[in-house]
Amino acid sequence: MEPEAASIFCQHLKTERSASDGLATSPTGTEYMVIDIGGGTADITVHKKLKDGKLEEVLKASGGPWGGTEVDQLFISLLINIVGSRVWGEFRREFTEEYLDMMREFEVAKRKVDAGDTKDATGIGTTVNIKIPAHLHSTCKSLNKESLMDILTSGNFPYSSKINITADKFMFDKDVIKTLFMKVINHIIKHVQTILDTPKAKNVSVIILAGGFAESPLVQDVFQENFTVKGLRLVIVFDEAGLAVLKRAVLFGHRPYEITARQLRYTYGVALRKDFEKEKHPDSKKITIENKNNCLDIFNEFVTQGTLIDLGTSDKKILYH
Repeated sequence: MEPEAASIFCQHLKTERSASDGLATSPTGTEYMVIDIGGGTADITVHKKLKDGKLEEVLKASGGPWGGTEVDQLFISLLINIVGSRVWGEFRREFTEEYLDMMREFEVAKRKVDAGDTKDATGIGTTVNIKIPAHLHSTCKSLNKESLMDILTSGNFPYSSKINITADKFMFDKDVIKTLFMKVINHIIKHVQTILDTPKAKNVSVIILAGGFAESPLVQDVFQENFTVKGLRLVIVFDEAGLAVLKRAVLFGHRPYEITARQLRYTYGVALRKDFEKEKHPDSKKITIENKNNCLDIFNEFVTQGTLIDLGTSDKKILYH
């Protein structure tokens, strides 16, 4: 699992100050949250550091579709609001290379967006500039019977007052792009806060950001603003955060038993047949066998979701009817 992988890698990071070498890894007993924000999802887990660098899962992994590609989709939705779905569909289908070039340029621009003021020293709004593909211009003119400039000046779409065209570039006010980011980041912030509010996470003292989307200055700024309080310390994997999972895979090859206990993701059991009890069981499940009323499909639970299970644990149950 990716958050588990990132967690093990983070055990090798220098996150604590010490008198001897200036920095050291976290001490035994530290409980910390790893937030692995990749392209597609945000995966969040809480681990406790045990002796010999081993880990125990305090809270199972959770999260949602709140990665960097969701910002891309919101940017595409913004462009569709401008040119229309018909124009965008034909442009993407017929001029795929230009579409990909545009999205690559947006990816570079994303990495420069931070939480700083949206006004420069002159009071003019700073912008994020994206080159307009030539065939997006022509497709818009052909299908809409009006140019991109005409559409922009009509102002019939969100943020119309904050988007301009100069020569061959879209010029988005910085706060427009920040708004796209915040729609995604706010989901992550809310989910992390929900986890921190649970009793099981009360001892979390460190939050570690990893994953490609965590390299965004805006993501880092927002986390600094929200979670560097109440005794929490934020550690950002600055050096190639997106490679944390890959590097952990190498570490796992050397130490495959580093995770010593995990929270069960599901409740496990089997279906049984038991004596029918009219007060408890629906008539639809009643069946008569040898003049005795039985209830079908009774779930006999072996182990419950959320139970902490040590690695290598085995159990045996013998069932009779």
